[in-house]
Formats: sequence, C-alpha cells, structure tokens
Amino acid sequence: MLNGKEPNSRLIYNRLIKEMRNGRYSRLDKLPPEDVLAEEMQISRTQLRDSLSRLESRGYISRRRGLGTLINRHVLALEIRADIEAEFRKIISGMGMTPGTDFTHSQEIFSDEALNHKLNIPLNSPVFRIDRLITADGASAIYCEDFLPRQLIKRPSYDEEDLTQPVFDFLAQYCDQYVYMHITRMKPVAADARLAELLEEEPGTPLMFLDEVGYNFDGMPLIRSAEYYAPAVAEQTLLRRWTR
Repeated sequence: MLNGKEPNSRLIYNRLIKEMRNGRYSRLDKLPPEDVLAEEMQISRTQLRDSLSRLESRGYISRRRGLGTLINRHVLALEIRADIEAEFRKIISGMGMTPGTDFTHSQEIFSDEALNHKLNIPLNSPVFRIDRLITADGASAIYCEDFLPRQLIKRPSYDEEDLTQPVFDFLAQYCDQYVYMHITRMKPVAADARLAELLEEEPGTPLMFLDEVGYNFDGMPLIRSAEYYAPAVAEQTLLRRWTR
C-alpha cells in the first residue's frame, strides 16, 4: 500500500509518473512486468491496470505484446500540454515561473441565452460568476471567468471567500460534483481595451482564448469557463495519438 493507505487510481497514476520521471524507473526504457510492478508498489494488478491504461491513453507509455510496457521519454519531458487539464498554478509552475493571484472576485448574475445553452439551464437562472487574474513571476498571465449555476449548490453554509477557492474544490465541497471531462474550444483573439488593461498588454495583442464547459460523469454540464492567456504563457503542446 502507498503510505499505509489503500491507494486510489489517481494516487497510483501520480506515483508512476513521479517514479518514471525522477524515481526508480527514471533510467529505464520499459516498466517492469505487471506482476513485478504491482509487488514493488504493494498494490493489486487490478489497481495497477487501471492506472496503466490511463498512462497509455495520455501517451506516457506504449504497451505492445512481446515488447512490454515502453516508457515514452519524449512525452514525459513535455511540461505543458493542452490535451491534459491542469490547474492554472501548475501550468505556470511547469513553465519554471512562480504563480500568484492578483485578484479573485465573485458576484451573482442571471444567465443569458449563451449560458443557458452551454449549461443547459433555464433563462435568467442565478449563476455565480467568479473572475480571477493569475500572475507568473508577478506579471499578469491568465484571466479567467467561471460561471457556476447556483442550483448545483447543496450546502448553503458558504460565504464569498469560499467562492474564491479553486472552483473544482468548491464543486466537490459544496455541490458534491466532480468534473469528469471538459470540452474546450480554442481560438486566438485580439485583446480589447479591458483585456489589455487586465493582462498588461497593448490593445490588439493576440491572446489564446479557451472556451470550456466541464461535465460530470453522467454528461451534465457543471461549469463554463472563459480563459484568456497572455502571450508569455500561451504556448502549449498538444499530443495527438494515431491508432492503426
């Protein structure tokens, strides 16, 4: 067992990533056979297989009959990937910069037609809008607007400060909901006067814009996010895998 506790698949997955990058498997081209690997990690083969499948789907390993489990070092070396959801601070830390938060504001608004469509809620539904400005080495880096339907909240004993925590934490703590996947549309946009001021850029500067909707396991939309990335943090890598 990991740390004396029964591990879940996420803990095993993260442990394997760490071991392949900097730990006992960092100098290997292949992972040990499943029975050996499970014994070394003190977990069952069933627990291991779930994490190996996740690693393979994200390109970190390749499994071939007769060859074993190959470690894809070129993929492990990628720090920032657009195809893997990461919290803002992890994105900035992965680029070798120090993350920070300039401000977080929350307010209750009423949904318009665009939000109704994206979140599948009735017109004029109460929605919390949470604005954040994330910094990198003290400079403005990412501006984000999150929209969370009030109807999702199951525990009313929260205050405005709770809405300033990472939105995934709020969803788990007060809504009993977890984002299972995002559908993200990416496109370049030119900074208008407001975005230029927020991100300390000249008006017209190209920004990377991500329009995301997060869904739970059952396919219900939970949150809509509009994210604007300054040029200094806009470059990311997308891993595309081809099947035969």
